[in-house]
Amino acid sequence: MNEQKTAVQVSFWRGLLYSLIITATLLGGAEVVLRVWANYFRVAYLTYDPVRERPALVPNARIKNNSENVAINSKGFVGPEFDKKKPADTIRIMALGDSCTFAGGWYETTYSGILARFLKERHPNKRIEVINAGISGFNSEFALARLKDELLEYEPDMVTLYIGWNDLMKTNPANPVTIQQYKYSGLWRSLNESYLVKAYSKVLFYYLRPLLMKPKLDGDPEGVTAYDNFVPAVYQSNVAAIATTLQAQGIQALFMTRPTAVRLGMTQNDIQVEHIFFPYFAGAYSLERFLSLHQTYNRSMGEVAHRHQVPLVDLDATFNQLNKSPLFQDTMHLSDEGNRVVAEALVESVERSLKLNIAR
Repeated sequence: MNEQKTAVQVSFWRGLLYSLIITATLLGGAEVVLRVWANYFRVAYLTYDPVRERPALVPNARIKNNSENVAINSKGFVGPEFDKKKPADTIRIMALGDSCTFAGGWYETTYSGILARFLKERHPNKRIEVINAGISGFNSEFALARLKDELLEYEPDMVTLYIGWNDLMKTNPANPVTIQQYKYSGLWRSLNESYLVKAYSKVLFYYLRPLLMKPKLDGDPEGVTAYDNFVPAVYQSNVAAIATTLQAQGIQALFMTRPTAVRLGMTQNDIQVEHIFFPYFAGAYSLERFLSLHQTYNRSMGEVAHRHQVPLVDLDATFNQLNKSPLFQDTMHLSDEGNRVVAEALVESVERSLKLNIAR
């Protein structure tokens, strides 16, 4: 009887072990498939750099059709070619950022391209380059890494920073991460970087949630200050490291807050027509809560800029004074007109920081 009972127990645990192995194999296979698809096949001009372990633009990629107009140069930057070694008579500005800086991949309509045109018009006797160093999918960690191991070798005189949306949209304030956890927790980093987890979050919160429930509009009084006490520690640390890295190299830094199309008073129709989407977690699914979180990240950027004496262009305040609906494609991505507003807001700050006198 005891032998029979033991055999049943062994059979149970063996079956459980086999089930776990099969499940782990299937999940591992799905993770690999998703990684390969996302990194190498999802977008023709975007790839994955296995050495640097981050997204990169495909050198010399060219796409021109009814929906896309993308031109990547031989070094993997949006826009025209430039010399690796900066010419002695050149002022070089690099615009570091995410998809809002990449802005569709056509240099002339990005804020960096428009800024270059403005500066050329205002300073016809100077050679000024504005290089677009934006890559879709970048968060503050990727931006810091690209600055350190790639951008510095191009000897920029100034680096502008427009970053934070991928940090905000994918980091749940209900489960804040400390710097120690971020640096030393292998399990947290594995889960955070899992493509299965990313896919699950996007399907659940981007596609399914809007079908099942609508975001709460005005009338969430607790939401106005919901994230006032939240500190996005990892984001703040990365932005601070960008500031200190630039200052150690004697490079001018110029930081920006991020504007958003989201505003109080929006209707459900506004949200649908303007392609508004919310973060990939359960919170911040009301106008007030989203704006509270948005302000927290912008406040963090401002605090770092103040602490490190980096000039700050408050784009959020600038856009809040305007009719925002024609300035955005969705929650955060700018229209061509929105990019023009950013360039206009930047030009005088760039001139002050680089001590450029306007030609008369």
